[in-house]
Amino acid sequence: GPAPPPSPPAPPPPPARDWYMNVSFVSYVRSFSDFDCQLLTNVLQPLVSPFPDFWESTCNFTTAVTPGTGQVAYSQLSFFAYYYTGSFLQQASSNINTNTLWNSMFNQLNLGCGGNGQYIDSLFMQPFTACGDITRCVFFIPNVDQFCASPPPPPPPTPSPFPPNQGCPIQVTLNNPMNMFNQALCDKLGGLLRTVQDIDGVMIEPLSCQYASTNSLFISGRARDSAVASLNMINFQNSVLSGFVIQQLYQGTNMCGGVLSMAITQCNVAVRTYQWTAENLNALICYAPPPPSPIMPPPPSPPPPPPP
Repeated sequence: GPAPPPSPPAPPPPPARDWYMNVSFVSYVRSFSDFDCQLLTNVLQPLVSPFPDFWESTCNFTTAVTPGTGQVAYSQLSFFAYYYTGSFLQQASSNINTNTLWNSMFNQLNLGCGGNGQYIDSLFMQPFTACGDITRCVFFIPNVDQFCASPPPPPPPTPSPFPPNQGCPIQVTLNNPMNMFNQALCDKLGGLLRTVQDIDGVMIEPLSCQYASTNSLFISGRARDSAVASLNMINFQNSVLSGFVIQQLYQGTNMCGGVLSMAITQCNVAVRTYQWTAENLNALICYAPPPPSPIMPPPPSPPPPPPP
């Protein structure tokens, strides 16, 4: 009989998400939704997909709420396009970065006062920005701030341009049941860890405070790859560096009972967890409180005067 038809070639494996572009928007006056993701995808997909190395696109949105009020602080909408190679990324980028397109997207998304946008890709890592301030942004959107009742708000912290879940998550915790922790101390710990690591340039997300309770501080970050994550762990295991962090954090306050730990559980690193306690780090040793001052007996009463 006739030979069976040849099997179709296997599809190529998905890329490592090394080649991508990101288009994001921020609004201070409204929350984004699935509808906005669909709208943005419908606009951008025809511009980013007709290339041989296009893989897929994704869209997500997040909203930050002002504590205590429930009001929207700002909402961010983010679109990613992924490619198997970087061969056509520059061509796809030129389709996106036109003043006409950015003005159209601002109007369709109804960003409102202070709204802004950003484009970045993994080929050049040089962002293009769009906003109502002609001195600050590459793409000037003339109408976005015209209805502001007051000066537009400052931009929120720049969102990470890296795809979600890329890289190696790093977690650092400090637990101490004897201390009253707070947000300011948590922020200080994040800053000290960034100082001793000194590798922010190759961190997707620098180590920073995520949560503070009365007896626990939680720090997290994301390294670019396993090599950078390993360097974080090596530095963390250095008793001089970690001792400096504790000493600067507490400035001489007794750190009795504290435990400082790092965990890197999702990447191929030689050491995945490490912990500092009073048994292996001098800065965590419990110091005995000073003895109480001795109680001095009262001076003797003066003798009564002699009788006349």
